[in-house]
Amino acid sequence: MIIEMRTYKIKPGKRSQFLDIFRSKSVPAHTEIGMKISGPFLSVEDPDTFFFMRGFPDIASREPMKARFYEGELWKRELENILMPMIEKYEVVVVEVPEEQVHWSWAHDMHEERVRPGGVDIAALRGLLDELAGFGRQHDARETEHSRRMLNVTPETGQFLAILVRATRAAQILEIGTSNGYSTIWLAWAARDTGGHVTTLERSPDKAAMARANLQRAGLADRVTVREGTALDILAGLDGPYDLIFLDADRPNYLAYLGRILPRLRPGGLLVADNVVSHAGELRDFLRALQSDSGLDTVILPVGNGEALTYRKP
Repeated sequence: MIIEMRTYKIKPGKRSQFLDIFRSKSVPAHTEIGMKISGPFLSVEDPDTFFFMRGFPDIASREPMKARFYEGELWKRELENILMPMIEKYEVVVVEVPEEQVHWSWAHDMHEERVRPGGVDIAALRGLLDELAGFGRQHDARETEHSRRMLNVTPETGQFLAILVRATRAAQILEIGTSNGYSTIWLAWAARDTGGHVTTLERSPDKAAMARANLQRAGLADRVTVREGTALDILAGLDGPYDLIFLDADRPNYLAYLGRILPRLRPGGLLVADNVVSHAGELRDFLRALQSDSGLDTVILPVGNGEALTYRKP
């Protein structure tokens, strides 16, 4: 299956109008011609930015299906003239994923969720995530020792990870670099929806303790196993296979981690590596290894500090 991951930034004051038309007219028009839609998911950093995915059966059908949509009467008569002027900018990334790994659902505005089946208090969970994001920023601004900083992912990256888990129905998830559990909560929240479990590795006992406490507050401790110690040593003892692996640890070891990660990533699984744009020079060899491996497909996404999204070919 071919998936377009599309990010739209809407002009100020136009969000509600755009989303109303998008939901009521654009989505049905897509589905009528066989496209699949997941989203929209609103950014937690910018209320005027949202993300959605649309899927095609294969690469050969993508352009003809798009042509049917854009040459259709609804687009020409109404949507093009109404929606496009509301868009400030947009970005599109195209990936290929086996269809059986993708779970499609029409999701409403995530900011309007309250309680999802399974007992998760959405408002309280979002409040905790906001609290931890704010704590991380303030703590890191005054902490001079790098190893003691939280170094959390951006909220946009956390939401991106949750989308990937839900969309691919990932059940076995591995995180390298827990910190205080901010990104772990995003992963575990999505894993609750898929019936999955997160194993997360953290070198610092203090941070691991913070993560356990925060996961308990989030009501997600049962979805996560926190392993303390050196990640390279722990990885050597893990069997896998994992459906999704998130790498956000000490950057000098990214290349060494890759040698331990790939054998534990199942064919058809996803690897997400953080900081590949913000520290592109430092991670040059790591990125070269990803992009030169014929068994992998890798794209660099402008999400947060830059994410390398890698698909392991079956």
